[in-house]
Amino acid sequence: MQQRKNRDCARPMLVCPDSLLVIHGIRGKAQKWRHDWQGLVGPVSQADLWTQLLAETGSQGTAVHWLHNPSHIGIEWNEKADLLADMGRRTSPLSKGYVMMSWAIMDSDIESDMEEKT
Repeated sequence: MQQRKNRDCARPMLVCPDSLLVIHGIRGKAQKWRHDWQGLVGPVSQADLWTQLLAETGSQGTAVHWLHNPSHIGIEWNEKADLLADMGRRTSPLSKGYVMMSWAIMDSDIESDMEEKT
């Protein structure tokens, strides 16, 4: 979407995420959430990303169409996108500490659960 801003393009844009959460969110739920960012069971996670996505799609000046692209069924370009996203995740200096910390927390939680059960 950022690249499209730099071009004078009036044709509709097609976005094909493999996440049903994104599809359902952008097709309606996010419009309801944006008033107070509360869902049925509490705050909506990643409200900052939803805010950015709504702003980006609303500022395009052309129609943005959303189509669900099922994941992990051998669709060539989706598989390539998954590989690139994984490479970015693994090489990002921003995610290294968070991922390692998350795994450490999960490991300690699992160990605690196992100790309680024995």
